[in-house]
Amino acid sequence: MFNKKTIILIVLVFCWYSLTLCPPGISDASSGEKPRLGVWITVFSPEKVLHSKENVDDLILTCKNCGINDIYIQIYRADEAYYDSSLTDRTHYEEMLAETNEDTLSYLITRARKNDLKIHAWINLLSVAQNRNANVLKKFGRTALTLDQHGRSSMQSGNKDELDKYYIRENQLFLEPGDKRVRQYLADIAEEIVRKYPGLSGLH
Repeated sequence: MFNKKTIILIVLVFCWYSLTLCPPGISDASSGEKPRLGVWITVFSPEKVLHSKENVDDLILTCKNCGINDIYIQIYRADEAYYDSSLTDRTHYEEMLAETNEDTLSYLITRARKNDLKIHAWINLLSVAQNRNANVLKKFGRTALTLDQHGRSSMQSGNKDELDKYYIRENQLFLEPGDKRVRQYLADIAEEIVRKYPGLSGLH
């Protein structure tokens, strides 16, 4: 067994070795390109980026000052749209629209392009979190969920049996990726996003 001092020494040597071989901020010699920096903006961010044009402008300025090239903005989670959707629940989008009277995602894309930044739509596909009223479940029913051999979802519950010792249940629901209806539904969501926001640099 290694003692505490030996472990600390190994960690320090590893860190020195890693920094010597891969110092931060240098170009990839093989491609000649500088590394790209990205930031992920969640819908739970206290700054509420898409709730005002001023917040969007602050994000753009922060990214420019920090050398960030790519912004990954979360606009779809738990089968809820934070963009102009006609396919699923757009309550959050309507709330933002009421505050700003403008589609701030479109505004973000426009402002980012003028500042040489790329915007990627961050979408969470298979998780519907704890949203038992998700549109996809209203449409296809409980069979659209990933279920175990006893017909139980991945959501934690009080009903446990011997098999539960082999895996941990998450406190959220997941859609079944093997269900063709689910795959088509999610493909339609992705297609809607890129069609309505052609200025996006990608889907994440």
